[in-house]
Amino acid sequence: MWNGRENERTRSSHSALPGIAAGCGIVLALLATVWTVPVASPVSSSVLRDLGSYLDALAADDQFSGAVLVAHEGKAVFEKAYGLADRASGAANTLDTRFEIASMGKMFTGVAILQLVEQGTLRLNARLSEVLPDYPNQEVARRVTIHQLLTHTAGVADWMACPDYMDLRMALRSVADYVPLFINQPLEFTPGSQYSYSNSGYILLGLVIEKICGCDYYDYVGEHIFEPSGMRNTGSFTLDALPPNTALGYTTLNENLERTTDWRDNTFVLPERGASDGGGYSTVHDLLAFSQALLANRLLSPTNTKLLLKGKVQTEDETRWYAYGFQDKTLNGQRVVGHGGSFPGVNSFLDMYVDTGYVVIVLTNRDSGVVVVRDFLASHPLY
Repeated sequence: MWNGRENERTRSSHSALPGIAAGCGIVLALLATVWTVPVASPVSSSVLRDLGSYLDALAADDQFSGAVLVAHEGKAVFEKAYGLADRASGAANTLDTRFEIASMGKMFTGVAILQLVEQGTLRLNARLSEVLPDYPNQEVARRVTIHQLLTHTAGVADWMACPDYMDLRMALRSVADYVPLFINQPLEFTPGSQYSYSNSGYILLGLVIEKICGCDYYDYVGEHIFEPSGMRNTGSFTLDALPPNTALGYTTLNENLERTTDWRDNTFVLPERGASDGGGYSTVHDLLAFSQALLANRLLSPTNTKLLLKGKVQTEDETRWYAYGFQDKTLNGQRVVGHGGSFPGVNSFLDMYVDTGYVVIVLTNRDSGVVVVRDFLASHPLY
């Protein structure tokens, strides 16, 4: 099984993967949709022109596939799509293509939990056992809190380390279906004593949401996050019912999870349906809408939005702190909040520059892609 730990430089969640092998010898038909550069400052205009040239060159060399959007004060100032959504049919990626977003979905779970806190139906210091008294592993439930699950400090074993995942993945169609992958594992450390990225903690938070709202997790985030944000093309879909204009992810891993030089679609390694730890699908425009709704306090009160985004625990990177389903970091002296997602055939992120009003969204349907954009912006600041 691949390593589910978080590599803070190369991606924000899910698997630690080798870089995609260069020079695979496949020539892709590339589609460039819309590119606009009406920005407020000459410096930013220059940066965005350079970013466009950089990505064009990468895409022409088959080193990038996906969609990129940069916005300032809610308005897109750069947006372009590259590569193929389906290599077999030749369908191109567009700005309206849905991409699998992996652990970016943790942002939605974090917002949902804070909404329940704001309503007074949940406390951040509540023990898991208080909310889920019937949870089978009460040894764990009595010791971990909601705050610790949100910040990856609970010590709950990550389900991605389960050796039976590949055999069980097609049975994963609900949040509860993931629990058997980790239910019998002991805590890895004393809760609250350290940070260790765990997808299982966010599965448990999904169960908390379902218990309190008395509804399906997917229905809750649809009604309380996607709908009020205007996210019309976002959701968790089963592999056997993917909607039109959804990109297939492509990986160079084989069935033994060994790196090769051949591309194949990633359906052989995906769960049947994502859950509260991630695995849904979205578009660059929907994620921009989400960022605007969040920062305008339409999903939470100003106080709870601030609480949601404020870093609580330092990660492996001293410039990066984990908040409640978001990362809070410093880039070129600017505060940036958001989250990324990575899995075989998936590599994406949403970065919100809260002090300067920029939002950067990169969605790819490859094993890698976010590093080249982040490295570019690290040397070409958006201000």
